[in-house]
Amino acid sequence: MNLSAPSLPRSWSAIVMRPLAMGLAALGLAVTPLAAQVERVDPNDAYEAPIDGDLIENPGDQDVYADPRPVEPSVSYPAETTQPTAPTWSDPGSDTATGVDWSETVPATPDAQTAPADDPATTYREDDLIGAAEGVFGKGAEGVAKLIQKLLAEQGQPNAYIVGREAGGALGIGLHFDNRDNPLTPTKGANVYLNAKFNDGTFGSDRDFQVYDLEGYYFGSFAPRWRYGARLAVNAVRGDTPFNVMPAIDTRGVPSNRYQGETILNTEFEVTRELGDRWSVLGFVAAGRADAGDSRFFKDSGFIYSGGAGLRYRIARKLGLDAGMDVAIGPEDTIVYFQFGHAWSRGM
Repeated sequence: MNLSAPSLPRSWSAIVMRPLAMGLAALGLAVTPLAAQVERVDPNDAYEAPIDGDLIENPGDQDVYADPRPVEPSVSYPAETTQPTAPTWSDPGSDTATGVDWSETVPATPDAQTAPADDPATTYREDDLIGAAEGVFGKGAEGVAKLIQKLLAEQGQPNAYIVGREAGGALGIGLHFDNRDNPLTPTKGANVYLNAKFNDGTFGSDRDFQVYDLEGYYFGSFAPRWRYGARLAVNAVRGDTPFNVMPAIDTRGVPSNRYQGETILNTEFEVTRELGDRWSVLGFVAAGRADAGDSRFFKDSGFIYSGGAGLRYRIARKLGLDAGMDVAIGPEDTIVYFQFGHAWSRGM
């Protein structure tokens, strides 16, 4: 059978040709707009166009080189704004015109807020003042040291100080009884005395005050080679008493002048055991009390206890002189004493 085109039916030709014609028509419609958008450019004329012509700004467009961050809106203030004025220091308090309490809102100036620092080159430090006071009143004067520390904390370091000197004159009355067997190292007997001194302007004193001393010492033995000693002392002052005359607890184991007051009580008791003709050992206990009285520089101490032991060697038999060492334990520290004669010789 022959299938050539002339032999195809007329209906088959229409079916094949119609879609082909419709496709060609659609292709023509698509190419026409594309050709309309193509612009012919002559290479010889291209230099006349600006290189960044696409960046040229038109009126109303945003600046190409502008900062992309948003601009903060500016704030304007009224031209005539009245600010409150602080009152002068001669009239502190609240300002009735503005209602502002300047005592709460106005900070102090640097000059009024901070005090000038102490200059070590022109001021005296705490150690300097305490050392000068100890030269007058004696070492260990606790009341004087605390008073100096308080003054320095409140007033700052001074640039000068005056060491006073006073004249004294007194009328004294005393009673004394002594029957000890040896004044240097007694082993038996008693020593009792009562003194009263009245310092007054009539006798040339710059201050009016009184000093009273009552002291008693007793020595004995209670067995062969065993002996004992007892001490009782009451010291008191009244009136305008200077520091260097104020009495203090004076027992072994307590620093000198550590506890002072208007009335002082000292008591001691010791027991000695003779080991031979020259050597001996001893033990002791002590108690003292300071009553400040009306003084505003001192305070009551209560009873201060101490105790210890010692060793003695008789270095001079004919004189009855002992020498040795005591170790005393007090409320603050352990103190070592080197003794020549009895430990109470200074008071006796």
